[in-house]
Amino acid sequence: MTTAHYIRTASGEVHALTFKPYMQAGDEIISKAEFNRDRPAYCRAELLKLIAPGATVYAQLRHVSASGMQRRISLHIVHDGGIRCIDTLAADLMGDKIHKDGGITVKGCGMDMGFHLVYCLGAALWPEGTPEPHSTRNGVADSAGGYAIRHEWL
Repeated sequence: MTTAHYIRTASGEVHALTFKPYMQAGDEIISKAEFNRDRPAYCRAELLKLIAPGATVYAQLRHVSASGMQRRISLHIVHDGGIRCIDTLAADLMGDKIHKDGGITVKGCGMDMGFHLVYCLGAALWPEGTPEPHSTRNGVADSAGGYAIRHEWL
């Protein structure tokens, strides 16, 4: 079994590492309980730096189980002219699991599961809605967090 080390860096980053971390001034070892408490807030803050209302998040289907009841989907954004995978940040924010072979594990079928992931990400980023309406839905100005991000398949 791999031992995890939980650290909070001087800049406020919160990470779980499977190797003994190289500590710098201001870094501290934290408990698993502190990690579980602080990691979602860190992920939310990082994602809010990368994603604004109206941005597009791209979903990539990595695997479908034989039964069709489970999928692994990766989420990507365009950032600084390149493509960035946001699986770990998004999964840690939403409380989902990352599969060892990559992608966020999503259970269920019968709907667009890529849309479901992006909707849940938007709802987690803006639980009270966006500060300004980002679009219209059914002819009414919409500021709901779940619909703040656009979704496309790769």
